[in-house]
Amino acid sequence: MANDVSLDKRQFQCKGGAEHDPLCVFPNPDDPSQSSYQHPRVELALPESPSAPAPAQHQVPAEILIEIFSRASSLDTSCCIFDIRHHSWTISQVCRSWRSVSTSMCPAMWSKIDIDFNGDLDELRGKRDPISMLRTVLSRSGQHVLDIEFLMSCRAEEPFQWAMWEQVAAHAERWSKIYHTLGHQEPSHLACLRGRLVQLEECYIQRDYNHPGPSPDLTDAFEHTPKLKNMTLVGLGPTTLVPVSYANLESFKDQRRHWHASDAIHTYFISLLHHSPKLTEFHTSYHCVGAHAAWPRISKPAITYFSGCEETLFHSLSLPQLKHANLFRTLEDIAGCLGDFHDLLSHSQCHTLTHLSISDVHLNESLLPIFRLSPALASFSVRVRARDWHISDDDSVQSLFCHLLESPELVPRLESITFDLVLWYEWSRVFFFNQEMVDMIEARRASSLRKFQVTSTFSDYGVDTFCDWTDDDLRRLHKMKAGGFDVAIVAYPYHEPEERRIYV
Repeated sequence: MANDVSLDKRQFQCKGGAEHDPLCVFPNPDDPSQSSYQHPRVELALPESPSAPAPAQHQVPAEILIEIFSRASSLDTSCCIFDIRHHSWTISQVCRSWRSVSTSMCPAMWSKIDIDFNGDLDELRGKRDPISMLRTVLSRSGQHVLDIEFLMSCRAEEPFQWAMWEQVAAHAERWSKIYHTLGHQEPSHLACLRGRLVQLEECYIQRDYNHPGPSPDLTDAFEHTPKLKNMTLVGLGPTTLVPVSYANLESFKDQRRHWHASDAIHTYFISLLHHSPKLTEFHTSYHCVGAHAAWPRISKPAITYFSGCEETLFHSLSLPQLKHANLFRTLEDIAGCLGDFHDLLSHSQCHTLTHLSISDVHLNESLLPIFRLSPALASFSVRVRARDWHISDDDSVQSLFCHLLESPELVPRLESITFDLVLWYEWSRVFFFNQEMVDMIEARRASSLRKFQVTSTFSDYGVDTFCDWTDDDLRRLHKMKAGGFDVAIVAYPYHEPEERRIYV
């Protein structure tokens, strides 16, 4: 694009770090030093004399301004044009040409909206009319799709909240992304969206976990969302169904407020898995007593990430290309799902697993067979916080370490091993810290292992949680660390975490 305008770089002063956005649509507070947000801004080097030539930024051709604004607003990290917590925008106040271009030729730069009713909004109420500002922003966005963040108050009713929701909801046909927290509100206000979210691709809906009221059995606002790719639901009640369109769904996450879910919820998840051809990520946290597995198994070769705990789901699926697995345990599930996950890998003939994360699941004899089925495994992590650490868990880890030491062909690409353990009782001990563990680390470090970390939180001040290692074992680990290996062994008292014991 030709440009014969000579620009003097001294006439532009860009304030703010290089890591910030190139386009500043955030306001400048009256006193920037009092702002908790240090956004970059363009300051004009105005001529001292009224007869002096206009600054170069006033002479930038419209087509170049359009290109600058459009590129900046298309960045993933671009600023929100409307932020309820800040003063009005300034990008359109540079000069007449900038105002004309920004307000009428660049609808994309007016399409990101951030409305947050949490925190102290007294200053907002006393200074301006946010509803008029929002109406202006929506008007300037033209027919461009909208990226909206709307966080409702967790406290008493806010005077602007519903008026601003009505303004945003009036443009639901243009929503592309919505991040919406309900606070203490019932989801009944979502009903006005039904059948209108034809552009929606990404959706995040969160209800307050501590909401005391009952949850509806059905929220059908998202039932017709033909372009929906990513759906995340957080904090819903045990009976609430939220139907969505399946055709383009790639990621589905549902983190319930309670573990126990109804048969209808389980049946819906099975249906969603069966009818979503593009699904690559699936996360659910629920347990359904008496649920039945689907037969024959639902083959989902596109799924590469799976997170769950319901054993009937493991027995309902075939995931031959699974790469990331996150297993956890509900309070109602005593045995855990490790054996069910091994059954899933075996029936799927899956040998692609690269990351395995286990949270509060009892470790047992199924752990080693899972490793044998996973030659590509690169990362293994164990997190125990909501249950006791048993000797059977310790025995399983010791057996695994023994095989990792003696069988180099077992998971030859393993790079990372991490443990995060909370030891609630004085009899809780970690015995897998011994010479064999150090031998395993040293042997694996010579091939693929790059990281070994253990964090232990304990309740008994007088007890060393790591029982079976020697001073020589510690010296060897320190030598590995000095050689650049990422190894850390740390223990924290539960009530005074700052009093940590750093062994390595």
